[in-house]
Parts: sequence; C-alpha cells; structure tokens
Amino acid sequence: MRVKKCKGTCDLSIVEMRRFRLIEDAFRDSCLKWGYQEVRTPTIEYLHLFTSTGTLTPGTLGKVYSFLDWDGWCGERVVLRPEGTIPTVRLYIDNLADKKLARLFYVINTFIFEETVERIGKNGSAAWN
Repeated sequence: MRVKKCKGTCDLSIVEMRRFRLIEDAFRDSCLKWGYQEVRTPTIEYLHLFTSTGTLTPGTLGKVYSFLDWDGWCGERVVLRPEGTIPTVRLYIDNLADKKLARLFYVINTFIFEETVERIGKNGSAAWN
C-alpha cells in the first residue's frame, strides 16, 4: 500500500540528495569565501514578528502554518518560518547589533502553503511548481 506525501512536498532520492548537497555546499563555500558567515534561526517564530513587519498581511495569513503555543492559560500564536530574512534580522538585532557590519547567509527550510502542480518528467522524476 502506498502512502501519499503531503501536498507541496517532495522526496529526494539518494542521487537527488547527493546533487542537492553538492549545490548547497558550493553555495556555502562561495559565501564563506566572500566573507559571509552562516546563521540559523528557529523553525518556529512568533507570528507578530512577521505581521508587524508587513511580511504577513491579512490576505497571506491563511498561507502559513500557525498554531497557539500554550504556556499555561496564556499562549502566543506562532508560525513555522514562512521566510528567512525577518528572522535573520531579529537574530542580528538580538545578538549582533554591536557589530558595524555583519555579512550573513542562511540555508533553511521555509513553510508556506503554495499551489503545486506535479509534473512527471521523461526519466520518471517528479517536479513541482
């Protein structure tokens, strides 16, 4: 019995993963060569971080994975990171603001509902738009 993947997701085979890491490593090496430093932000962030900056508007709120993070009877709405720039700016303000210039890069997953169309290529591999 086959189990369907969640809409908008894809598996990477062993060969595809090798190719993916090769490209990711080339990007990382290039960034480091040019003086950028890698950072990583949490997968979960407070919703207000994105709404207060205008990244998420009332029209786009329905496209993010959000839920309440309960702490007793008081909870805040959190989201799975829909993009990487705003959390990186938060990281900079919280931890690196004393530096005059920070050359940062990140390699992260982002989570947002997208309309997807699966296409099957001639070699049997699938691609998503």
